[in-house]
Amino acid sequence: MNDATEKLMDDLKAVATDTRELISTTAESSASGISGALDKMRSALAAAQARLCDAQEATVERARSAARATNDYVHQSPWLAIGGAVLAGVLAGILLRRR
Repeated sequence: MNDATEKLMDDLKAVATDTRELISTTAESSASGISGALDKMRSALAAAQARLCDAQEATVERARSAARATNDYVHQSPWLAIGGAVLAGVLAGILLRRR
């Protein structure tokens, strides 16, 4: 697991913990306690959302980079790419025929 994923998991755990705290505080019916727990939960949720957006952006960028690399490879070696696609198609056909 990379560092961003670990931070995101920590943030989500914090949101879960704060939610449990809010539920228990609500059961005790202390208005100031509920307000404090809500504020804490809001900040934890905001941090988790920010990390989730960062993780999404990083994933999209990695996918774009992989697509660019694949495109470059296919343009540099079109016959190898065609041969690989044919081989993959033949293997898929053999596997599907067995079923």
